[in-house]
Amino acid sequence: MQKLLGKPPVKTKPIIDAERFGTLKSLLQKELFHPLDESKAFLPEETALVKSVRTETAAMNRNNVTRTQAYLSYYRRNPEVHWSFLAHMVSRNGGYHMTDLKSSSMTHLFSKEDRQKFFFFLERANSAVFADSFPQLLLYEHSKRRKFPFRKFLQIFHISRFMAPIWESFLNEPHSPLLTSALIINEQRMLQERVINRTRHGEILRRLDFQLQELLGFTTVIFPYAKKQDRLYSLTGLTVERFSDPKQRIETGKILYQLLFQNPTVFQGVGQFAKAVHHTGSREDYWKSIYTFCNRM
Repeated sequence: MQKLLGKPPVKTKPIIDAERFGTLKSLLQKELFHPLDESKAFLPEETALVKSVRTETAAMNRNNVTRTQAYLSYYRRNPEVHWSFLAHMVSRNGGYHMTDLKSSSMTHLFSKEDRQKFFFFLERANSAVFADSFPQLLLYEHSKRRKFPFRKFLQIFHISRFMAPIWESFLNEPHSPLLTSALIINEQRMLQERVINRTRHGEILRRLDFQLQELLGFTTVIFPYAKKQDRLYSLTGLTVERFSDPKQRIETGKILYQLLFQNPTVFQGVGQFAKAVHHTGSREDYWKSIYTFCNRM
């Protein structure tokens, strides 16, 4: 379950209505019977596009700061892709958690070895989502300039085939909640399959220590949205319980999307924050006086 933080100004509503949910379900069912394109031949310009996407993705996937900025820059170029702005804000929080693990206050709670394990888990998860999602975003951006076989390109980047009909639908009729919902589901399932279930990083979620991490706020996502007179930001967001459950993470992603895009005050405030405050990976970004002091203790 999730615990709401702060007091959002407007009550949220479902991310997609029953009709859109039916559309999503129909698209995915049809994909089961859609033949895979086994063609390996790429035209010279297609090969160049693949290389370009791989190069840009690798360059932006160096660390949390570059990934976080890449999501925001992309959203500014393609504001119809809401997921990219949501990913930017979630990635900011990932960076804050990683920096927290390096702070002096954590040395009294966890051994250096445990702190490194938690840090590398967050880094691996953050990086894996970017490596899977950003090629999709770039391919969509290129497709707006010139049409090409989108489905064929998704295969070469090892992206779930179930994203193909979603992107094809979005190209014909952009509907951000439907795309956002699909990307949230896709990225959390990918994370479960490729990182949590298949690597040593998944052990962290099965350890008692991670339950303590939940109590310390390492599964909390915060959106700063209104600057107060004392220069502190008003905050809203969620704390996720049972983070190891992919269904919980998917539900959390949907609720965060609702908080961010359905509340005009939150959306405008978070947008102003993202524009004004460059991501550094430190919570000094939004509560400087408090976290500057805490980090020096």
